[in-house]
Amino acid sequence: MIASLLLALLVTLSGAVATYLYDENASLGARLCTGVCLGLASLGLIGFVVASLIGLSGVAILISTAICCSPIAILTESKYRQRFKQDLNAASRAFSNPDSESIGYFVFYLIVAIVLWKVFDRAVIVDEHGLSTGLLNNFGDLPFHISVITSFAYGNNYPPQDPTYAGVRFTYPFLTDFISAIFLRCGADLRESMFVENFLLGVAFVGVIHRWALVMLRDKLAAVITPVLVLLSYVIGPTPMDLQFWPGAVVMILIATLTASLVTNSGRSTWFVGVLVLMVYVIFAMTLYLLPPQSR
Repeated sequence: MIASLLLALLVTLSGAVATYLYDENASLGARLCTGVCLGLASLGLIGFVVASLIGLSGVAILISTAICCSPIAILTESKYRQRFKQDLNAASRAFSNPDSESIGYFVFYLIVAIVLWKVFDRAVIVDEHGLSTGLLNNFGDLPFHISVITSFAYGNNYPPQDPTYAGVRFTYPFLTDFISAIFLRCGADLRESMFVENFLLGVAFVGVIHRWALVMLRDKLAAVITPVLVLLSYVIGPTPMDLQFWPGAVVMILIATLTASLVTNSGRSTWFVGVLVLMVYVIFAMTLYLLPPQSR
């Protein structure tokens, strides 16, 4: 378990450092949340390539970890090292002398962490009766994911075949299961390997949405409400707000972003420009009315 946590910490740190290459204004917390996503995704992708060549052994995990940690080398450059130190100092000041905003963020993420801990702690239950789950929608999924994880960790399933249909090419998005298999090979048990990954990605998911909403909306309250609405949509919403946009929505978001940027960059506007901006959204509304997105 300790080795799995250290591995997750290393790739998270590497992913957080990599954000200095493209995001100049993020806080240390936002970088860490993004680092979890980047680090674990890189570990899964690189680890799968290496494991396909030499198997999922200790050597393969070491090679994959070394490659994933290569972004840390950018700290050898003074400008990145200086920004990293500034973020550390800012985080230290926030902990030593917190203001109301820092306390609010701490309480928010503490509540998120507790809720996600309770949820994922029930995802896999190990007792004297064996393995079980406390989540209704996990009844059918858990046996499948266990078979995928163990096939990677112990079955040398490379190139991957569907564990439920022998000889059939595996087309399921299995990257998260492969990461759990890496943690399993690092000494964690089956429950721990799934819990560590799910919990880290769950908290990071909230942090990434928070950062995205803050950049897009430029409103701190709206940025906090956005991840809450996304999480609640899985419980009380008619359909989950999974942020998986169809291609037309991506194009509309891009056009809206470019339009807002072009209008605001000059620092001044006229009534006619405002009318043109409204017309853009009228076009979007007419498009969605006449050509609604297909249900998934």
